[in-house]
Amino acid sequence: MNNYTKMRFTSTVDPDRSVILTLPSKPEQFQEAMRSIGAGTIGTVCEVTDFISDIPALDQLLAVNPDAVINATPDELNYAAARIAALTPPERELLDAVSESPLRLRKLEQIIDFQENSEFFLLIPEAKNADALGRYYAYQSGMVDMPEKWKAAIDFEKLGMIAAEAERGAFTAHGYVLPTGDEWTPYFEKNRSVPTAYRITGAKVRPSVKERLNSPKSRPSGSPKHKHGTLNNER
Repeated sequence: MNNYTKMRFTSTVDPDRSVILTLPSKPEQFQEAMRSIGAGTIGTVCEVTDFISDIPALDQLLAVNPDAVINATPDELNYAAARIAALTPPERELLDAVSESPLRLRKLEQIIDFQENSEFFLLIPEAKNADALGRYYAYQSGMVDMPEKWKAAIDFEKLGMIAAEAERGAFTAHGYVLPTGDEWTPYFEKNRSVPTAYRITGAKVRPSVKERLNSPKSRPSGSPKHKHGTLNNER
């Protein structure tokens, strides 16, 4: 399986000095990387200038929704990489299959929450095409109740195509993946709290959007307000 995730930090004082940090990382590794380019903290003398990963979930997220990565903090990206690394082999294969299909996750928060929501998807490894899916449903699923001899007359490819369309499933190199209909529970997406062990920058918990909008520091004097906060756009 792919496990390559790296983030580049570049000095804003000397753009020729940069360092690449492999994720997931530990706080001491982050601090050592910062020292190597003469930086102390993110946002003052250092900034993230690149992020690459060959993990399908992160690679596809960067392709279909780059803002989900660009607007994330280094701590959140580190936490996402750590959460993926903690998946069991079956869970990781399921995530890879989902990521290589139209069902792919489009938020970093969803990737972080994937392990607790793995039952939201089902993977049938032996069904990599419509014909194989039709045979699976006819012979293994227990859903087709007829004498075994009669099953030889089934157009398995057509059965598989009909099933995939009805189930909104997709064929991948890992097999056939489909949504189960279970409800997705947004754990991290709701609380936005990166556990201390994964906060490599040493930053405090990032406040919610509502908290930032309502903060006195975020409202210039005389700035007009509406029911959701200020009219100023801020990250």
